[in-house]
Amino acid sequence: MQRGLLSARERFVLAMCGRQVGKTDAGARWVAGARRGLVLVPTHRSGVQGAYGRLRELLDGTDWTLNKNDGEWTSPDKRVIYLRSCDRPDDAIRGCAGIDRVWVDECTLVRVGAWDAALPAQLASLSMTGRKPQTLLTGTTMGKGHWTYRKLWEPDRDDVGRYRVTSYQAPFLPDEELQRIARGLSPTMAAQELGAEFVDDELIPFTPELVAAMFPTDEKGRPIAVPVGGVRCSMGLDIARTQDWSVTTIMDELGRFKVTKRWKARMTEREFYQPIFADLQRLGPDSLLVLDLAGGYGGSSYDRFSELLGYGLDVPPARRPRIVGVNTNNPMMMASLVHNLELSAPGLQGEHPGTSDKHLHAILWDELLRVTGEQKGKGAEKVVVFPGPHSGSGLFNDCFASFALAAHGQKLLRGLVKPDPLAVDHSGFFGAM
Repeated sequence: MQRGLLSARERFVLAMCGRQVGKTDAGARWVAGARRGLVLVPTHRSGVQGAYGRLRELLDGTDWTLNKNDGEWTSPDKRVIYLRSCDRPDDAIRGCAGIDRVWVDECTLVRVGAWDAALPAQLASLSMTGRKPQTLLTGTTMGKGHWTYRKLWEPDRDDVGRYRVTSYQAPFLPDEELQRIARGLSPTMAAQELGAEFVDDELIPFTPELVAAMFPTDEKGRPIAVPVGGVRCSMGLDIARTQDWSVTTIMDELGRFKVTKRWKARMTEREFYQPIFADLQRLGPDSLLVLDLAGGYGGSSYDRFSELLGYGLDVPPARRPRIVGVNTNNPMMMASLVHNLELSAPGLQGEHPGTSDKHLHAILWDELLRVTGEQKGKGAEKVVVFPGPHSGSGLFNDCFASFALAAHGQKLLRGLVKPDPLAVDHSGFFGAM
């Protein structure tokens, strides 16, 4: 695969690959051969973890020098590699000139608006030689409705070179490791992330376009302030289990949301409770706490929170938020949460993460894009079930779970859904504690 990419001559080279096949390594080596190269990533955070980091491993110890402030690698013979992110397309290539190679890493996470509105036209204007720069796009496949499939992979275009490499073809991935990874993935996720297949679009509830619309920006790509407040709010609390994180998300009646905290402590640890009291303190009297009861805690966490709200909050009982307990380990309950969230997503708004690699909304954005459904049943009884984003091999779904719980609570407050019988305990919702 790497040999083919390095020798490709088409204007666009699209490499859709499974895990651990060496696409990031190939992209770094390819762009390092440019006279003037440009590395584009979806966000600064994803770049540090992927393309930027691999390029640094490749160039450290050579005569190349990194200027972190300008985001540029330079060599003594005046070659340059620019490092930019696509979350602000108008600024993505500012200061770049004479580009002959562009590498777009994790291209399936780049918003279609960034690609359509800015990148092709701007990239075509970068070359000083009159030739349009060659563009390499690397990433993992998503649905057939994704722009990489509709605009580059599917059409019969002579200017696009297409490469598909599965994890089963990876020369340095042992069979036992591949089998271990596959066991932790749903069939659809395995088809995407290991088999490099474009799955049917109906299995992808949160498209890049839909997710981008949930984090609005102005005409210049700058984040728009989204104040969260009002009398009635819903707070979703996902509880850490063995390795993941506890997360709180607040959403008001208008659908404005904010992921407020993410911390390591578990339900059984003293440090777990303190971070959430400040958020609970500012919730209005008609607000709701939607509590994740998965992870083996059962009803004890509901009882414990009822007790804590009794003495931990310095507010009268009538002003304390009510509690709904939801077991996200129940597949049907999780499917219901995802389905309701998919329906309400167009009306939800949170602050755009911009280029901050520590912004919790950047984590939520990534997790939303990983939600993939599974087809169940046959014929007329065929349905699509959404178990939530895959959370294995170092990936988590805690921000997504907290967000889905908050959205469920918002619908409960507005009377748009009825309390689900699959919830563990709704007594806190129906009466005063």
